[in-house]
Amino acid sequence: MFGQLFRALHFLPPSRLRTADRTWQADLAGENSIDAGGPFRDSITHLCNDLQDTMLPLFVRCANAQGFGDNQDSWMPSPAAVSSLHLSMLAFVGKLMGVAMRAKHILNLNISPLVWKQLVGATLTAEDILDVDALTYEVIQKVRLSVRPAAVALLYHEPLRPHAHLLLPLVLFPQTEPEEFAHDYSEITWATTTADGRQVELVEGGASKVLTFENRMEWADAMVEYRLHEVDTQVAAIRRGMGTIVPVQLLPLFTWQEVELQVCGRRDVNVDFLKANTDVSRVRGSHTHVDMMWDVLREFTPKERELFLRFVWGRSRLPLTTEDFKQKFAVIPFQMRGQGDVDRMLPMSHTCFFQLELPRYSSKEVMKQRLLVAITSCVGIDTDGAAANIANAWRDE
Repeated sequence: MFGQLFRALHFLPPSRLRTADRTWQADLAGENSIDAGGPFRDSITHLCNDLQDTMLPLFVRCANAQGFGDNQDSWMPSPAAVSSLHLSMLAFVGKLMGVAMRAKHILNLNISPLVWKQLVGATLTAEDILDVDALTYEVIQKVRLSVRPAAVALLYHEPLRPHAHLLLPLVLFPQTEPEEFAHDYSEITWATTTADGRQVELVEGGASKVLTFENRMEWADAMVEYRLHEVDTQVAAIRRGMGTIVPVQLLPLFTWQEVELQVCGRRDVNVDFLKANTDVSRVRGSHTHVDMMWDVLREFTPKERELFLRFVWGRSRLPLTTEDFKQKFAVIPFQMRGQGDVDRMLPMSHTCFFQLELPRYSSKEVMKQRLLVAITSCVGIDTDGAAANIANAWRDE
């Protein structure tokens, strides 16, 4: 999906993308859908999923994905994306970010804070490495301090309050001797692993240059410099693309968190916020099953709530404010198609109109089970077209 949109949109005059409405119209092949909004939103979800997939060589998971530090689900540009084609694609990603800011078409991307800080021109420090590679930061700090694993002692502390004596832990860092340092770090050289898994040298001949007690500070500085600026070229391409849609010279007026929020929205679907922007006026009689739905959504995991929102709307993240809802979420009566037990029926959604046909299930447990089946299995806007094609093929045989 990303590749098709890149070919169709990237080479258009940028002014064509500066709109407050839908930026393109999506015709989903094999699905009987008319783009009144749903297929367009679904195409955005698809392209973001493409970007956060190793099959596309533009982004890679941060090193923290191995289980260290924060942002373990974040992605960053691949330092190997240096060809003219890849940099053009990253510039297109920047254009999509600008479109998201201008037209409020939220992108479901999990990009590392380090990238957002670079986009707004924030000054980077060694601590920013924690956003992408906490383990490397820890090694750098240990080398700089030249310490062995910390010893813990108990420090007698008397606070201002009388008779409140406490024993507090005090971390002691014994100084490492050069011989001990050489023993502890004998396998480290002036080469490092890139975010995409390649080996690069920090200095010429770094693969054979050993870290020593004497050159430890220079090694640490070189590691920090590389980690902070590993993807400068790729981020510059993204920023260049953004600049064709929004005035990037104004980005330093915002914090990186504010820019990320404008582009990617909030990751978790706030059930109370969705409920406050829901229309149930077409539901006649008791609203018990609607109340049951809110209880089920609160029990869902964050990922399941994203899947629910995509099922009913084509997007997996909510708008930022009530004013940003161009249409409210609507729960409407379920239209029985034939006879049968309602507990065996699946809910039906109309993504173009942000509507959910919700059966009146007999219990919350049944509703939860049926909703989970629907949101995890029904990922196509309308697969009747594909089914009809298969049936026609059989008929021709």
